[in-house]
Amino acid sequence: MNLRQRGICARFKECREKLGWSQPDFAAALGITLDQLASIEYARTPLRYGIAWKMRLISGLSLDWLATGGPSPDMANADTLSSQYPNGPSNDALLSEVFDVACPLTAEHLRKRQMRSRVKLDDADMRQRSFIEMMLKGQLRLWLSRAPAGSVKDLSDSICKLCEEFLAHLPAELKPVVDARFDELVWNKMRAELSIQRIPNISTPNLKLTDAATYSIVAEVKAQLPSLLERLEKATAESGKKSELAEFLARATKANVPLASVSRWLSGEREPGGEVALLLDVWATAQGYPRAK
Repeated sequence: MNLRQRGICARFKECREKLGWSQPDFAAALGITLDQLASIEYARTPLRYGIAWKMRLISGLSLDWLATGGPSPDMANADTLSSQYPNGPSNDALLSEVFDVACPLTAEHLRKRQMRSRVKLDDADMRQRSFIEMMLKGQLRLWLSRAPAGSVKDLSDSICKLCEEFLAHLPAELKPVVDARFDELVWNKMRAELSIQRIPNISTPNLKLTDAATYSIVAEVKAQLPSLLERLEKATAESGKKSELAEFLARATKANVPLASVSRWLSGEREPGGEVALLLDVWATAQGYPRAK
């Protein structure tokens, strides 16, 4: 197998590992045998388009990223391969062949991928970044709700300007390092989405936070926040349940979620962001306290 096919197989394996799937679970989700999965991951068999497309449906993974290593793993909506063609390509065709018909691979794709792959990130630092990202989403929603009509764009421009001015006074870092951090934050978001799909006994449909349908569910959960907090109060009444909830959020987001932050959300002292509220809703439902119909 050539170097390019090996790279695709490596990203196939990377996707499963980054999203926290076991080999048996991932094979079952894709509708293939464990031996078939292992053959792809260990580059004994090239990745076929049909399997790649199933990965996209399950996780929202970008096929452009899978085929080339760029630009970002969750940009499925901007994929060159944005739909499964009614009259082709064949599910048995190689992903690389299908991609080359739509968008020939360039040396720049390979160069950028190789540079990112050499970057080693600090796990503790990335956990902190993921947690702060999660907290800022809730804060940003509060700022937007407080902005009077007609001032929202000015607020957005001011936030962007302040951030850029702050970053301009810090030491510049190499772009591959920044790109690698961006990718890891993206993987964290995708893990959170998949955690919702994989919790047993949950009636919530498959959710992707980039879909309009999911945004409507998030909005519904946020609108019922007082009710959600009541459900969570009941669900965490038993000793150890708050810690269990914190561990669930940490697994879902791959971020360090302090128990103190969970307590602030449950008390109403701090409002959770949309993704966190959705995860709290999923956990409460799994404990036997579903949303009212």
